[in-house]
Amino acid sequence: MRGARSPLKASNRFWRGWTSKAAVSLIAVLALGALLAPYLAPYDPNAMDLMNTLAPPSREHPLGTDQSGRDVLSRLLYGGRVSMLVGLASMAASIVIGSVLGALAGYWGGWVDSLISRATDMMLSVPMFFFLLTVLSILGSSMPILVIAIALSNWMQVARMVRAEVLANKNLAFVESATALGLTRARTLARHILPQSLPTIIVAATLGIAYAILTESALSYLGIGVTPPTPSWGNMLADARSYIWVSPLLTLWPGVMIFITVLAFNALGDTLRSATDPT
Repeated sequence: MRGARSPLKASNRFWRGWTSKAAVSLIAVLALGALLAPYLAPYDPNAMDLMNTLAPPSREHPLGTDQSGRDVLSRLLYGGRVSMLVGLASMAASIVIGSVLGALAGYWGGWVDSLISRATDMMLSVPMFFFLLTVLSILGSSMPILVIAIALSNWMQVARMVRAEVLANKNLAFVESATALGLTRARTLARHILPQSLPTIIVAATLGIAYAILTESALSYLGIGVTPPTPSWGNMLADARSYIWVSPLLTLWPGVMIFITVLAFNALGDTLRSATDPT
């Protein structure tokens, strides 16, 4: 691997500042909260208590209850599981799609590059939110469809970045050596060229998670994302909007969680980009 992309140097640059440490710590806390939600949540997130609706924070309900008497803290923890799952799954799908297409376009060139590049340009010209609204309106808003729809709206940037990396690396000496040793083009691409793009892919992945969580929250807020009673931060915010003047804290909690999570992943992506930048 080239010296500018030395993992040790990149790691030292990454951990040098406080932003990276704060982002990693915050993401770790959010991930643990989502993972351990069944053990940390004091109540069933869908258990209703109609005699105790819109209750303020108390010892029994640290963040209060919603309009149906459900514990807000429990729903936030379980909602984090849904939002993080959608973010991770859709990010993984978009990374796979974008990396494969970008690598093929950059390495094979010719009509393959032209076809993939034109498809990428066409998708980038489509307003993505309206694309998502159309797909979910036609196919429904189940979790797998939601993940696939968000992935299909986010692979283009990854494809462009990977294509640029492959174009920069495919004529270097180590690639010519691999070809001279008799490796096939596919094996040379998979084993020697794509690993050089790994820092770029990692940065795209962290930023992609933030995009996916924010998109899922927006779609759920509009009622075409995660469907109730399954809690997600987006539909919690949508349910609370009618009670903003009666119980303003009800809208505050999911909004804060969305803000903190997206901010943490964006900060992580920015610090990773700086750490892996040779300049």
